[in-house]
Amino acid sequence: MLPSTNDGNVRAVRPASRLDRPAHHEAPMRELIRRVQHLLHWRRFDADLSEEMKLHRALRERDLEAGGMDPRDAATAARRAFGSSALAGERARDVWIPPWLQDLGRDFRFAARLLVKERAFTAVVVIVLGLGIGVANLQLVLIDAVCIRGLPIPRVDRVLFFGARDSHDRDLTLSYREFEHIRGATPGVSGVAGFASAPAVLGDDDRAPDRALVTYVSAPTFQLLGERPLLGRDFEPRDDRSGATPVAILTAGVWKSRYAGDASIVGRPVRINGTPTTVVGVMREPLRFPSVTDVWLPLAAMPGILTERRAARALNVVTRMTDDATLPGIRAALAAQADQLSRTYPATNAGVKLTAVPINERYTGRLTDAVWMAFAGVGIVVLLIACANAANLLMMRAARRGHEIAVRASLGASRARIVRQLLVESALLAALGGVFGLMMSALGLHVINTIIPENTLAYWMRWALDLRAFALLGAMCLGTVLVFGLAPAVHVAHTDVNDAIKSGGHGASGAARGRRWTTVILTVECGLTMVMLATLVIGVRSTLAQGRKFVVINPANVLTSWVTLPADRYRSTDARRSFYRALEERVAALPGVSLVAVATALPLGGALPRTLTIDGYAMRPDATPPTVWTVTVGGRYFDAIGVPLVRGRAFGDRDGLPGYETAIVNQRFVDLFFAGGDAIGRRFRLTEPNVPAAQASPLTVIGVAPSIRNCPCTVRCRWRRRSMPRNGTAVYRRCCCTGSRWLPCAWPLSGYMP
Repeated sequence: MLPSTNDGNVRAVRPASRLDRPAHHEAPMRELIRRVQHLLHWRRFDADLSEEMKLHRALRERDLEAGGMDPRDAATAARRAFGSSALAGERARDVWIPPWLQDLGRDFRFAARLLVKERAFTAVVVIVLGLGIGVANLQLVLIDAVCIRGLPIPRVDRVLFFGARDSHDRDLTLSYREFEHIRGATPGVSGVAGFASAPAVLGDDDRAPDRALVTYVSAPTFQLLGERPLLGRDFEPRDDRSGATPVAILTAGVWKSRYAGDASIVGRPVRINGTPTTVVGVMREPLRFPSVTDVWLPLAAMPGILTERRAARALNVVTRMTDDATLPGIRAALAAQADQLSRTYPATNAGVKLTAVPINERYTGRLTDAVWMAFAGVGIVVLLIACANAANLLMMRAARRGHEIAVRASLGASRARIVRQLLVESALLAALGGVFGLMMSALGLHVINTIIPENTLAYWMRWALDLRAFALLGAMCLGTVLVFGLAPAVHVAHTDVNDAIKSGGHGASGAARGRRWTTVILTVECGLTMVMLATLVIGVRSTLAQGRKFVVINPANVLTSWVTLPADRYRSTDARRSFYRALEERVAALPGVSLVAVATALPLGGALPRTLTIDGYAMRPDATPPTVWTVTVGGRYFDAIGVPLVRGRAFGDRDGLPGYETAIVNQRFVDLFFAGGDAIGRRFRLTEPNVPAAQASPLTVIGVAPSIRNCPCTVRCRWRRRSMPRNGTAVYRRCCCTGSRWLPCAWPLSGYMP
């Protein structure tokens, strides 16, 4: 039954509607949820609103009919009393969605229709912006991986790297004896971990052996890094003692590639350098600390020569500071320990200082370095050039739309409204350019990851598009809107309406202002382009100058392979020498092989630093002894890499034997130490840092090789009877007509570097 009113008329009671509930009466969170729901389901909400308004009119019409009014008159009166349905709908929508957001949505829809209509213009601007954004984003992603991101260690700012410097301020690693001293005498640290890497042979009874990079680590290393094994357990203190049962931890990569992810590998024995070793754990991906390790062994398993000799500096040391410790305090404690070691062991520690730096400073690049600043600058300049090109295109397009904008302004559109609509168009273009740039960045990263050899980059350098890359991409898209979209929008918004309408959109004042903007944009673009061209010319000239000064090895028909000999089978020098001799003979007998040589390192890395002392070469007492880089090679090494000697002769059969200690130096060595004169017959000595020169046998120069690009002062020595290494590189030169499937090819030979 319908209730009666005071005047006796029966009126229907309508339910409370959303039109009667102001938004400010709702809780803020509930209001926000309702607005989000409307954005996601606006069609359903609009349909509900239309039905609700119809209900209001119907109820009013029933009230009037109940009062005795004619149905037609009641319908007309109900519509008149309700008012405009469109206005009521707009007011309701304003409660759900702010008016500025509705206007923004209309601007985006209009801009999308306009850009679809002008497909050619849209495609050109998107490609220009996409290339600029893609190049800049790619370069900044690389810089982020190398210089900014750092090692994935919890609270990495509290992790320090311990090293040393000699009296001439040269960086040194630590010896095992120094590590033991620091581990027990450094306050303010929660753990000290040492590690050293070396190549090894990983074998099993049922699988062929593989070459693996082994890292010897002390027991608390993984705890310090905040890492836990995926399978099995971590190293324990009892594993890191002399005479303990040999144990190992595998990386996830080796576990999957060699053992097919078999969980039963934990507890099974493997052979590392011929020694039966029990696998006690498998670490999680992508950990390969410190760089590209395959297997971890306890530090006590290092060769005895590295743990017993105080002069054998092979250890890197990291530690984590306690919460109350400071870096200056740690450095002061290390300085006191260095003084104590210097007094106790003057033969090996005189003048040696202990250093401590944050681990990221040790293992990542510095953004303030000139090379990285230049690298980032190139990407930013490319992006600015792309923005200038896009702004110029928008200026020309704005000149064609002068009449349209003038009509809008004459109909009441404000300048701010016009600028916003034009900026929305620019934002849409920037978004499309960002998508295209993202595709270019992904393609560039794929190409870079393809051409870089496997196991070359450190495990934390993930050259991939992640959330940081997407955030950077979004920031660049927003920046490009302001750079290339603001000037055309402001120019169009300040167009004189009367002048533009009378002249059909090509007013004199607007045209002059447009020409000024175009001149400014072209000037900026030309300046940026000249900067790029100057940088390119300088780089090309430097490269050509280096090519004229140094020899570049031609990698055509040169193949390489690495060799690591198991320690249990090749303990003696004679056994290793016999193996390398047999290797040279057997490979030389293969079809298509013309020359074979063996060396301890290839160009582009692996040379050993040594302190140089030249007979008859006087130095100031306060001068730093020069450092040269040494490579031990076979007799036909220079023939194999295709580099003839400048003067002198190559190594013979007797070179390297006692009484025939000889060496071949490069031209840069001669230019620096012999003033470009004749070096044949001169004698010098090579020693490890802080080792007296008198302890080394003198070497006689028998030849001079040309300087190879990226190669510092280099000395090449003949294989010696008493120092045949377990790790070597075989270099093969094949005939031009012979295929190379029978031999894996390594990184191309292109130069030496320290």
